[in-house]
Amino acid sequence: MSSNLDGPTPLRIDPIRDSELDHLVEAFVVRSGTSRIIVVDGRTLPSGMEPPEIADHLLGRGDLDDGLGGEHYQLNKVAIWKSSSEDVAEFHFFNLDPTLKTITVGSECGHAAAAVGMVAAISEPKRFDPIAVPIQSLDTGQRFEFHSHDSGRCWNGPCTLRLLAEASPPSIHAAVAAQAHREDIPFEVVHHGNSFALVPGISGLESAAIRRQIARTTAEMASRDRRTNNGPEYVRVMPYEIEWLSDTTATVTATCFNGEVRHKSLPISGAIALCDLLALKRASESPRFGDLEALRFEFELQSPHGTKPGNVELVRRHGSWMVDWTGYDAEVRLLFACNAVIPLPEGS
Repeated sequence: MSSNLDGPTPLRIDPIRDSELDHLVEAFVVRSGTSRIIVVDGRTLPSGMEPPEIADHLLGRGDLDDGLGGEHYQLNKVAIWKSSSEDVAEFHFFNLDPTLKTITVGSECGHAAAAVGMVAAISEPKRFDPIAVPIQSLDTGQRFEFHSHDSGRCWNGPCTLRLLAEASPPSIHAAVAAQAHREDIPFEVVHHGNSFALVPGISGLESAAIRRQIARTTAEMASRDRRTNNGPEYVRVMPYEIEWLSDTTATVTATCFNGEVRHKSLPISGAIALCDLLALKRASESPRFGDLEALRFEFELQSPHGTKPGNVELVRRHGSWMVDWTGYDAEVRLLFACNAVIPLPEGS
């Protein structure tokens, strides 16, 4: 019989428990799209400690150039959630940018919403059905629904995240970026939590100077409109090209920039903003839809990360087309279910 007496000895650690110095919170580490997110159960927070403090601990406290590991801000996200009395999974979102050593509070994140929807279905199965989990961002007010494509295994696989429209259509503003000795570049701004500057007909938009000008103009517009998220950190620039395949279907190639950084994939809210814009413009400009009361548009959105479907349901209200809901597909995967250790303040 072979012996492993000379082999490595497994490391055994006694279970960590709450103490006078530390508090344990229930947490899930989720891969959502190309984002890595710690999803914390807000019911397990220590008394007297607010969500921003918890996020500060989890993202590195004073050492903000480290975070959760990985230099990209998409790998350093925290969502803190709890269920409301109306059976809605509500959450706050926090995002560390290790290169800037800053934590952004109150930004939108559709991939965080998808992660929260999946965790809610796992954590409270009697309250939340993975077929349709209602979600709300407490930071932006956005209302979502998480729809697992496999309700029996919602923790690993494809899902659709729907953004539910409000009573009014998305706010869309036209603008231009002026170029010396060249034609101006038109673009449109759609506010979905963050401000998305959608630039048509330019593949890639490689000029960093033009992207900065577009971002500045967009931030100024958000400030004039008194948007909650009106700083430059909440602006995304998205150049795109579209090929219509039929009256209501199209292929869209798009890229998203956050400052100088190119997104690995499209942000869900950005993809939804683009789908909303294209559907509303198409419905309003085409006389073929004059007698209809409802329309469904289907888009294939191609990004550096791959191709995902997006769908828009429009309804006519008071003679104008409105968005009923917009869905965009994502992949969610549960990596760990664990306890996070939160040091307690002295004397607590």
